[in-house]
Order: sequence, then C-alpha cells, then structure tokens
Amino acid sequence: SSGINAEWSLRPGSLELFKAGDAMSSPVVCVKKDESVSELAEKMLEYEHCGFPVVNDQNQLIGSVTRRILAVVLEFHFDQDRENVTYDEFLQHDPSFRQKTIFDKLVTDSGDKRINLASYMNQSAVSVPLSFSLHRTYVLFRTLGLRHLIVTDDSNTVVGMLSRKDLMGHTLEDRLSPIISEVIERKAA
Repeated sequence: SSGINAEWSLRPGSLELFKAGDAMSSPVVCVKKDESVSELAEKMLEYEHCGFPVVNDQNQLIGSVTRRILAVVLEFHFDQDRENVTYDEFLQHDPSFRQKTIFDKLVTDSGDKRINLASYMNQSAVSVPLSFSLHRTYVLFRTLGLRHLIVTDDSNTVVGMLSRKDLMGHTLEDRLSPIISEVIERKAA
C-alpha cells in the first residue's frame, strides 16, 4: 500500500474531496489547429497517445483529434501529396504498417508544409476545469465511456489530461497520497 491512512480510504464518495487537477497527468502534448507536417510527424513518433488536444495560438482548447485520424491524414499526405481526406476514405483506410517509415520521412522531408486540422478535429471535445470534482470526473468517464479527458484552467488553456489509467486504484492512490498526507499532517499540527 502507498501509506494512505485508513480514515482516508479511496472509496467513490471520498473522491468528492479531490479535484481533477489532483489526478491529472501533466504536461500535455497538444497539436495546433494549423500544424507543421514535420512537427506533427515528430509528435506521432515520440508519443504513443491515442488522442491529442487541439489548441489555438494562445494554447486554448478548441478540440481534439485521435491518433488514427492523424495517422491517416499524414499517410495520405505522404503517399498522395493530398491535403484533404474524405470521410469515406477514413472509414475504408487502415493506417499502414509503414507508419514509422512515413513519419520518419515526413520529419525530415516535408519542409515548411502545414496541415490544417480543422476538418479532422472533434470540436466538441470533452473537458473539465482543474477544480472539477474528481468523483464527478470519474462518473463522466464511466457514463460516457471516455478514453481520455482534457483538463483546462480558467482561461481554457490545456493544463492536464486524465486517462482511464489515471483513475485506476493504484495510480490514483499514488497521485493522491501526498495530498492526503499533507492534510493529515496539518490536522495533527
């Protein structure tokens, strides 16, 4: 066990004592709505995230995009030098086994080409503020079947991300233990 006092066990009701910001992963890898092809390919190589928040020039959340969509867009861009991919092409296309080769090439050979992700991003990305109840965050995950949830500050700037893994018992205990210990120490003082 991670040393959580029995009085502070992590039952669902006790999550009401914590905020989304207490359990989030940070910093977050974001993509811009208008992104450099080489930078996007580099992010795809470096990070294996299933999805990325899409931000404007002020780093404010404007949507999200899945890894699969980015992979298909980059592959079409590479293979056919096309800027747009239709919805039917997305449904019929499975990102190929050549992804790493394609991304490696795009990192070095795409020059100053850019991709506008406006047509591909989900403009209704689910997000919660830093101060949102962790219990309600958990309920959102369960109710909506989410894979990840974006955490923003008061100005809608992306500050963190929560995944299913972040809300699992052992991970949650590891993240919340220091907060619980601090509260216990303050009560004892």
